[in-house]
Amino acid sequence: MNVARWFGVCLCLASVAVEAAPTKVASVEGLTEYRLDNGLRIVLFPDASKPTFTLNVTYLVGSRHEGYGETGMAHLLEHLLFKGTPTRTNLMALLDGRGGLVNGSTTYDRTNYFEVLPASGDNLQFAVELEADRMVHSRIDKADLDKEMSVVRNELEMGENDARNVLEERMLSSAYLWHNYGKATIGTRADLERVSIDRLRDFYRRYYQPDNALVVLAGKFDPATALELLAAQFGKIERPARVLTGTYTTEPVQDGERVVTLRRNGDVQLVGLVYHGVAGADPVFAAEDAVGDILTNAPSGRLYQALVTTGLAAKVEASVEPTREPGTLSFIAEVPAKNSAEVVRQKMIEIVEGLATTPITDEELTRYRTRAATVFELAMNDSMKIGLALSEFAALGDWRLGFVMRDRCKTLTADAVRRFAGDYLKASNRTVGLFVPDKKPVRAPLPSVPDVEGQVRTYVGRPVVAGGETFVATPQNLDQRTQQVTLPNGMQLALLPKKTRGGSVELVLAVRFGDDKSLRGKVTAAQLLGAMTLRGTTTQTYAQLKDELDRQKAELRIDEGETDSAVYRVTTTKEHLIPVLALLAEIVRRPAFKATEFESLRSEQLAKLEEEQNSPQALAMIEMTRRTHPYPETDVHYTPTVKEQIERLRAVKLPELVALHQRHWGGIGSQLAVVGDFDAVEVKKAVSDGFSTFVASVPYARLVQHFAPTPPAEVVLDTPDKEMSVVAVGLQVELGQNDPDYAALRLGNHVFGGGTKSRLFERLRQKEGMSYGAQSALQVGALDRVGELLGLALAAPHNAVRARRILVEELTRLVKTGITATELRDAARALGGELDNQLAMDEFVANELVNNLEAHRTFSFHQKLQAATQALDVITVNKALRKIDLTHLATVNVGDQKKAKPVK
Repeated sequence: MNVARWFGVCLCLASVAVEAAPTKVASVEGLTEYRLDNGLRIVLFPDASKPTFTLNVTYLVGSRHEGYGETGMAHLLEHLLFKGTPTRTNLMALLDGRGGLVNGSTTYDRTNYFEVLPASGDNLQFAVELEADRMVHSRIDKADLDKEMSVVRNELEMGENDARNVLEERMLSSAYLWHNYGKATIGTRADLERVSIDRLRDFYRRYYQPDNALVVLAGKFDPATALELLAAQFGKIERPARVLTGTYTTEPVQDGERVVTLRRNGDVQLVGLVYHGVAGADPVFAAEDAVGDILTNAPSGRLYQALVTTGLAAKVEASVEPTREPGTLSFIAEVPAKNSAEVVRQKMIEIVEGLATTPITDEELTRYRTRAATVFELAMNDSMKIGLALSEFAALGDWRLGFVMRDRCKTLTADAVRRFAGDYLKASNRTVGLFVPDKKPVRAPLPSVPDVEGQVRTYVGRPVVAGGETFVATPQNLDQRTQQVTLPNGMQLALLPKKTRGGSVELVLAVRFGDDKSLRGKVTAAQLLGAMTLRGTTTQTYAQLKDELDRQKAELRIDEGETDSAVYRVTTTKEHLIPVLALLAEIVRRPAFKATEFESLRSEQLAKLEEEQNSPQALAMIEMTRRTHPYPETDVHYTPTVKEQIERLRAVKLPELVALHQRHWGGIGSQLAVVGDFDAVEVKKAVSDGFSTFVASVPYARLVQHFAPTPPAEVVLDTPDKEMSVVAVGLQVELGQNDPDYAALRLGNHVFGGGTKSRLFERLRQKEGMSYGAQSALQVGALDRVGELLGLALAAPHNAVRARRILVEELTRLVKTGITATELRDAARALGGELDNQLAMDEFVANELVNNLEAHRTFSFHQKLQAATQALDVITVNKALRKIDLTHLATVNVGDQKKAKPVK
């Protein structure tokens, strides 16, 4: 549902005085807006329960503001603003060096830059000064533009690899004749390659000004001190003399069905429909969003029932784009190659446009309103999410629209939904993949841009959500607060109660089952088993389960694809935790195993695999795993090819899943972790009652992995008509997390490709400008001395061979010459900040509690690893790196080989 996407990881003050104190503008549910004399708006959202802060600067400029020949300029400028200012260079690396999460993004209506940093030391002052500097002093240089051009072009090529992405772009460009919403934010290749540095500078100076920006600070900080700091740094920027004029192009009412056909390589058919709708701030928008949910929500949506449940399509989704000016509502279905796309198209049109004359049931409306309320309430418990979500609402006209929309969803009526459907879901307003003449077109009304100020002027909102306790999430504090219990059935519990904002609770349940003997020949069945338990129980259907989770304010997710485990992840609140635990116990212990749901799940998985047959990303990772973990086909650890996975999926039988569940699912080997606001005694009782008879007839025995040197190989796979290649290098390492060399190799990996200051990122993106993304990973198990070191990069096909060579060169240089003292210092600091950020997230803590139970350890492991990392010296790290045997290196190159160029 699209509502989920809006919401769904000691200060020294500057000496410059501000001419006037910030003016308080509005306060809604814990968020307060201030305005400076230069026009800058500031929103503060203090949350003492989170040991980090999020600083998010939103500029009200996006691709909608681009002129002729300027497509992609807003997004290109976003890239260049990370290059630096006269006093600061490589801003991304500066922030990354403090262990922060940093990024930026561009949409039709806005561009934002944000960082999430530990609320300690001078991090807040550093971030505020950096963003104030970047606002008006960014270095927009031709040299930087030339280097970044290949990176942006590579990002463009990534999108062109995705048939669905391209189809959606083509439909929108057909639906819009004049408005810039019909042009992709990434821009067109010709404009990107020919843009002048002077036009970029003019664009920057026009829109990157305080009177066109919103600064949001959320998380842990002192409001008075933070406001003074923000006013001091941003307040010294003068209000610009220029006056911004709004965009005025209005898309005329569509006067007939439009058709677009896309022909390119692929395996899964796609059928799409696009209808013009209203702006995100329009009071009618809640009805538009509800239409998308009522039609495509899985499994109760009308399109889902008509297409997915019957097997006509593998997946159907809606996209309701909230935009500043009137936007669109779209639907897209994935159709297996064996099925008729024409039949699906006709069925989609019949159901979508029939909504206007088909009654909206109370059940459908209640389901939508409940889900919308759940998403918002859970988001309000996370100040970081709200801090970022305000970018989207500011782009619509005002950040308070988020609360206005929540209230509109709650009071939405079936009549309002029907009226929207009658006005906009009609043939003359439709864009699809075929042309059908229409002699008597019926046209939709022309919506206007809403008066946002009138809507929010007197808005007050609801009472502020209750805040949580101030809890410093150090390994020692986490261990002291954690309670561990083992139930009579062998199930292990780790409970960490603490007061949280809004009473939020995170829960992770890992059900481990089977052994090497019982899972041989049953791997596919085992990998489907967890997902199948979510498809209904003996007392509730799939749809009823989803509805009950919504009523209980719970989000339930499951990790798919594991051979000997099913990991359930739940986000809920204290009020609903006990009923949710009972529901989870029912899901785990009493799945219905309905044949129709099994076939629906199989169809979805097959469609996904059919897509992966020509996906460079998927094929590269599969091939690399096959090389770094060279198990025989009969072994449970064997990684099958996509073709083999499809064959196995088609051959698997539902009784295989039932037998595994009946014989092997039980408490022994299973772990449950709960973190958040709850009563530990109540939770222990609820879990004991719900899982008391959860006992397997065949005991669980962990699947053990053994070290096997990677056979050297150079794999080249051809994926014709793909505009982006994926190259990778890797090998298996004999290493465990308790080994003395683990801390050293972990730090070495960070230097190699673990951040924006890494060698791979600097070489392939910053220096060579040939890759949008280049990174590495050291993946090491907690129990077995088996791991893998990987390096990966994205590149255009003509750069792929060179990019693969650079990966090998940089890994060889790392192993043979080691790292420098400066790299050691920066990596140690970044890894320390990374752990602080991770421990501040309850989802991470809950997951680690489960991992700790399985590995028979506590968070003291992280404390010792952190201490060992900080104590490392260059000699120790380089000595460990030299142990890596590069004679066992495997490389992979997946892409359109006809476009590849050999390295001279």
